[in-house]
Amino acid sequence: MDYREAQEDLQQEVRDALVHFTLSVFRRIQVLLRSFWNNRLL
Repeated sequence: MDYREAQEDLQQEVRDALVHFTLSVFRRIQVLLRSFWNNRLL
């Protein structure tokens, strides 16, 4: 395993982590917005 392959593996891991992080943040924002709208409608 040479340096370039290690770099590609690292980039793939970082990309996966970023996607996972973005999805979790997006889901949290959706939940917050939904509860906010529900409170405003009540």
